[in-house]
Amino acid sequence: DFKVLRTGWEAACTTFSSDRDELRSKFFASRGFSEGETRYMEFVKSAMNATTESGFKEWMGSDEGIVAIVFTDIVGSTELGEKVGDQEMETIRESHFVRARQILHNLKGWEIKALGDGLLATFRTASVALAFCVDLRLDTGHARVSIRAGIHVGGVQIRENDAFGNEVNFAARVGSKGTGAEIWLSDRAK
Repeated sequence: DFKVLRTGWEAACTTFSSDRDELRSKFFASRGFSEGETRYMEFVKSAMNATTESGFKEWMGSDEGIVAIVFTDIVGSTELGEKVGDQEMETIRESHFVRARQILHNLKGWEIKALGDGLLATFRTASVALAFCVDLRLDTGHARVSIRAGIHVGGVQIRENDAFGNEVNFAARVGSKGTGAEIWLSDRAK
């Protein structure tokens, strides 16, 4: 996932901090990313570093609240990974997460965490959560990726930069209902 890429980049920066810009370009170019993608990933990295528990609380307005909860998942990721191998699958996931985070940022949602090949995110309303899922389904960031998603509206509690509660668990079950490239909504999200 993106954390591996970020960790590798941070290690490279620590080791060779005197040539930071050149090293950054070489690091991402060696993984097949364009200069524009590289700049965007740097933006995402800085945004992820700013994502703290207090930031999520600030976004929510308190330690708990009612939000639209979204789980996404890449359809057939295990089979795809077996076909293309670990390195190519990592590149596919990275491209997908970059696109998902662009849409998330544009719609002012909040990423709770990446979960393997999917995301757990929150939005202020179900309609914005649905717009996120539709946009991501139309452009997943990589031609070989299709997604399934689940949306539920309910209360969450924030602890240790994560969302907890029965409603989060229910949202995960809604997301798992899809068998193909589908978007499922709970009754509360409709």
